[in-house]
Amino acid sequence: MSRSLPVSSITQTEIDKYVENLYPVVNLKGRHGSGKQQITNDIINKLCAKQGFSKTNPQYIMDINESNKTISIDDARAIKSWLKLKVIDLSETTNRLVVIRNAHKLTNEAQNALLKIIEETPKKTHFILNTDLSLNLLGTIDSRTQDILIVNPSVDECAEYFTCRPKEIISQYAMAGGRARYIVEIREDGESYFSKVIHAAKAFSSSPLFDRLCKIEEVNKEYSLELFLFSLAQIYKYLLRSADSSNKMQKYNRALRIISESEHSLNTVNVNPKLLLTHLAINL
Repeated sequence: MSRSLPVSSITQTEIDKYVENLYPVVNLKGRHGSGKQQITNDIINKLCAKQGFSKTNPQYIMDINESNKTISIDDARAIKSWLKLKVIDLSETTNRLVVIRNAHKLTNEAQNALLKIIEETPKKTHFILNTDLSLNLLGTIDSRTQDILIVNPSVDECAEYFTCRPKEIISQYAMAGGRARYIVEIREDGESYFSKVIHAAKAFSSSPLFDRLCKIEEVNKEYSLELFLFSLAQIYKYLLRSADSSNKMQKYNRALRIISESEHSLNTVNVNPKLLLTHLAINL
């Protein structure tokens, strides 16, 4: 079955092992833009094809997909209720799947409930989770999962996937930070969300101070701050690689340090987005 994006051979080997052996709980860990959801879909498709049922069959698959809000105790209770439902014509070779996307959004209460569900799960039921690499589940959950790390594919692996020469993709690879979903979006759709964020970040970084300050409201309203910071970092990394003087190198290194500090603040404290963007606008 064809893949929906380029995948590292390291990651693909682990996926193949999982499809063959079906661990009770697997967690796909990857950075934003690495293709976690697409790889999760590919795995579900493979398992459905292997077992002969549709991925839309509610008897066999429960798919919790919350990208914009937390996954609550009510969702955990819904899983428990679903597992109690009697399945018609459940054969010896059929496995039921519980898919929890963006599982790092599970509240602590929901994770504790999920732990009990996992411990009491009926045979032939398997959990597929995916999480952001930088955001951890509770240790009691994490210790019960078999992790698959989504490693960035190499330039050569991307070139093979897109059937092009490596030199034709290297600039796109660099702009995407090697993250598979971003590479696909850059190549296949100039109007994709990621492409729009890249263009906004380019405009922000190249504008004078007053114009940057005027763009803050638009950036905060229209774009993911996490993705905007990532895009800014990729732009300054490109500028640093092409810098032709020590002054420019110092300037771009300073900008990357400020962006890195902003990313850290975004992930560790309850930061005000507009204040963070204002700090960036003044200091870049």
